[in-house]
Amino acid sequence: MSFVWIASLLFLTTSSLSYLCFIFFQSNNKDKETILSVNEKAVFIIAVFCTLMFTALLYSKIGSHEDVIVAQLLENETPSSEDSEINEELIDNMRRSLDKRPQNVLYAVLLANYEKSQGNFDAASEFYDLALSYSPDDPNLLSQYAENLFLANDRSFNESVNQAIERAYKADSNQPIILGLMGVRAYLDNNFEEAIFFWQRGLDNTDKNDPYYQSYLDGVRKAEEKILMNQ
Repeated sequence: MSFVWIASLLFLTTSSLSYLCFIFFQSNNKDKETILSVNEKAVFIIAVFCTLMFTALLYSKIGSHEDVIVAQLLENETPSSEDSEINEELIDNMRRSLDKRPQNVLYAVLLANYEKSQGNFDAASEFYDLALSYSPDDPNLLSQYAENLFLANDRSFNESVNQAIERAYKADSNQPIILGLMGVRAYLDNNFEEAIFFWQRGLDNTDKNDPYYQSYLDGVRKAEEKILMNQ
């Protein structure tokens, strides 16, 4: 549905409501010859209620103007498109829409992932925090948040990163991203058997076409080499 049609529908709805209000106030003027009966006023109240309900339903279906633009862009392009102008328009409209409707978890996650892909980890954390405030127990979201903290900390572990990892692992112990991070942490602590354990579990829960799959496979091989060297 185009924005012109949306604006037209909202205009007609608002105009109808204004006209009903005009009639109602005219009816309360004792100097006027025409006064609405009790039944007519009841009809007016019902009409106003229906008009408001229709407006609310219409907005819930079509969303804001920015949502319409985002939907149109996504029909033809993806956020990973090489067309930077389309990407910028897409991101800009998602930002504006999220300012109006911060409960839109999908937009918050998309923007977080975009910022992470650009290396803007602090900005990504803000969007992840927003998404988690509305969906605090989502395992996939928690794992992405933990990974972003790890990247923001120069690919190293600290208390915040470890807490985020444990929280995500508690929500879903089969999340590949978290299993991968736990494998890295064990490897850096020279716990090579434990690293193999987590990376192998990561492999079991990752599609072979996923970029993470090869990373976990390489990790297992390196950990096995370390074990052989230490024998």
